[in-house]
Amino acid sequence: MEVNTLLLKIIYMFMALVIIPLLPTPPQQNGISERRHRHLIEIGFTLLTDAQMPLSYWPYAFQAATYLINRMSTSTLNNKTPFELLFHQNPNYMKLK
Repeated sequence: MEVNTLLLKIIYMFMALVIIPLLPTPPQQNGISERRHRHLIEIGFTLLTDAQMPLSYWPYAFQAATYLINRMSTSTLNNKTPFELLFHQNPNYMKLK
């Protein structure tokens, strides 16, 4: 284990890479990402519950939740959607039923 660490340090020095050790941060310190993750989980489980689907369909529910969230406007993006900022066009809402 120590040999691998020494070898990595030599490789990093040779490539002029800087190692910045980081402490693992608890979820409370990752506020924005934790809120976004919680929002995704809540939307996904709401879709499952509303459709009365078993938990085995969770990948599809979370894929649909991500699709919907990326097409909802948000005040943090000046009332634009993430889709709009990424692709520079308005999302097509005709697919939603």
